[in-house]
Amino acid sequence: MTSGTASVSESAETRPYGKRHALPEMVRAFKSFSARHINLLRHTEGMSVWQRNYYDHIIRNQQDLELTWLYIESNPAQWDTDNENPQL
Repeated sequence: MTSGTASVSESAETRPYGKRHALPEMVRAFKSFSARHINLLRHTEGMSVWQRNYYDHIIRNQQDLELTWLYIESNPAQWDTDNENPQL
C-alpha cells in the first residue's frame, strides 16, 4: 500500500454482486422481471409487454447524445400511429 490507497485485484470475492453479466443478459432479466410485475398489476399474466429485440447504440459525441435524448422524449407521442400498437 502506498500513498494511502490500496490496490485490489477484482475477483468474484471482491465484487459486491458476484458474477459479471453481459448487457443482453441484464436486458433480458430486466424485461422478464418488469413484465411479470406489469402483468400482475394489469391482471394479464403471460401477456407480452416488451418488443422481442432492442436496438443498442454507442453514443459517441454530444450531438449523438442530444439526438438520442430527443428520440427518447418524443417517441412515446408516436404510439397512437405506431404499427406495433395492438389497438390500431
